[in-house]
Amino acid sequence: PQRGKAVMIGEEGLRSALLENGFELTESEHDADFAVVGINFDLRYEHLARAALAIRNGARFIGTNHDPSFPSERGQVPGTGSILALIATATGVQPTIIGKPNAGMYDQALHRLGATAPQTLMVGDRYDTDIAGAIELGMTTVGVLTGVTKRESFEKENPPPHFILDNIPALLALMQQADNQ
Repeated sequence: PQRGKAVMIGEEGLRSALLENGFELTESEHDADFAVVGINFDLRYEHLARAALAIRNGARFIGTNHDPSFPSERGQVPGTGSILALIATATGVQPTIIGKPNAGMYDQALHRLGATAPQTLMVGDRYDTDIAGAIELGMTTVGVLTGVTKRESFEKENPPPHFILDNIPALLALMQQADNQ
């Protein structure tokens, strides 16, 4: 079933997901039911204008996540949250976030895995988008220091991640150690 027309800012993965789930993609801000925004590494002013105009014309403003930045080889670079903030400033409308940390997204992932929250380990480098939602659902969490969050910041959260580790190899070593006991 068709779910509506969407203008989109994003990469091929988002495009495919929208099409597979019954959305029609449109280049027109005049007939869009949704403005769906994810990361776009070739972002142009026209993309921003089209999304903002669609929202002003009544389209629902949807974001895939609100990470303001993410690590790259060059350092921290703008993430989807930065694009969302620009459009929100231009329109006065805040996006509905459908990706992490949305509890529905975690529930859907657990269902697909055939797992329960207590059986699942969530690993992330941001408390607000990776860890908080997982804790809320009862998952065990690992904050890794490979991204934007420092150990002190994880430790100050209430509640903090169950484990705070330097990186994924440290997690693998901890898991191997647990298996050997």
